[in-house]
Amino acid sequence: MSRVLFVEDDADTREVVSLMLLRAGFELDTAANGRDALALTIQKPPDVLLLDLALPQMDGVALVRVLRSYLRWASIPVVVLTAMAGSPLMDEITGLHVTRILLKGSATFDHILAALRDALDKPPPSGKPNNPEDWRPDEASPL
Repeated sequence: MSRVLFVEDDADTREVVSLMLLRAGFELDTAANGRDALALTIQKPPDVLLLDLALPQMDGVALVRVLRSYLRWASIPVVVLTAMAGSPLMDEITGLHVTRILLKGSATFDHILAALRDALDKPPPSGKPNNPEDWRPDEASPL
């Protein structure tokens, strides 16, 4: 089954959604902040990333920017699960080739599952950076 990296700073949300993902048959890694998520991605790249935007230490937009700037992680599909409707972070994340943006409070678990499955079934992002100068050599470490 596919591995999901779920990045959520709220412990209760992380626990509830994690249990549902495990019951749905996904392999799961979790992180409470963007920096830990980046470290997990380096160690064991996920098949799909389920991501909150408002995170401590490194927000979701910064995390996706880093992933998109390295060839080995640029194609990891991203599903955003956030309460940040109308936030400047929402404007920034839309340009980073995310598969779907779901809003907490209105997205059901079925919506989350459908978005993850859709992300896994779609071809990866184009692999083209938003800004070619942002590409980094694959050998460099983002940490």
